[in-house]
Amino acid sequence: MNEAGGKAPLLGLECLKLLASLGIVMFHQSGGLPPLLPQIGYAGLPVFTMITAALAARSARATDWATFRRRRLRRLLLPWLWWSGCYAVARFGLALVGGQSPWEWPHLSMLVIGTYPHLWYLPYAAVLTLVVGRWLAHVGSLWTWTALGVLMLPVCNRLMDFEPPMPLPQWLFVTPAALLGLALSHLPNDASARRPLLALVAVVLVVCGLDRWLLSSQLSLPYSIGITAVALVWSLPQRASARTSFVTSTSFGIYVLHMGVFLLLALLSLRTGFLLTPLQALAATFVISMGTTLLLQRTPLRTMV
Repeated sequence: MNEAGGKAPLLGLECLKLLASLGIVMFHQSGGLPPLLPQIGYAGLPVFTMITAALAARSARATDWATFRRRRLRRLLLPWLWWSGCYAVARFGLALVGGQSPWEWPHLSMLVIGTYPHLWYLPYAAVLTLVVGRWLAHVGSLWTWTALGVLMLPVCNRLMDFEPPMPLPQWLFVTPAALLGLALSHLPNDASARRPLLALVAVVLVVCGLDRWLLSSQLSLPYSIGITAVALVWSLPQRASARTSFVTSTSFGIYVLHMGVFLLLALLSLRTGFLLTPLQALAATFVISMGTTLLLQRTPLRTMV
């Protein structure tokens, strides 16, 4: 999606979102991979959330509320409803093929999550961006939001230890990233942002290190990688070309499609006995998801990816 004012998206952020989508696929394809890789891949989630919150705040400052609200809901909730319907059909079909009751898998939490677990992020992002646009975009400062973000790291980690029901653990995991994204929204995308970015990263890394040492935090590694990655590209003002955007615009589609590709590859393996190694399955899932997204972008379903 283009930024407010019709400008082309920032090249660095677009490339980072594509890498973050690969990280999420890696996290979900954790079986058989070296244990560290899925944890590195999970950094994709705070990366997505920081960028989402930061760009939402900027867009809200440049757009009237009615237009902002309409764009956010159309971009996030309509795809959530569409893909929830698609995954519901797939789950009904799999239950019937497997000789199970097709009515055993639905549960009330799907009204918030969607019909497949990874879809939780779409309604979350919709609510986050609406809250940011309505109340948070025009308040606070770089260091106010940074302080709140780093304070929430140990708080959210401790709350996650109580193993609350889904999607509360996911919400807790990304809450500090949303606050840090609001901090980033107060920095320009040019060289003048480099010093405050270094300071922000240093603060987050120190807190993550202490959190890891004292509380064995499961947030420390993904956040250390995520904030460092976003900071590295935030001060780069280059805009993505049309050719580059052709590829990097697939990050959203990869996210919503990759679990469906996992299911298809698993069914193929069961039917044919053809097995992929974990790395082959990871590569195949990413490439097929990207290719399918590029195809759908040339159909009336382009707004769903």
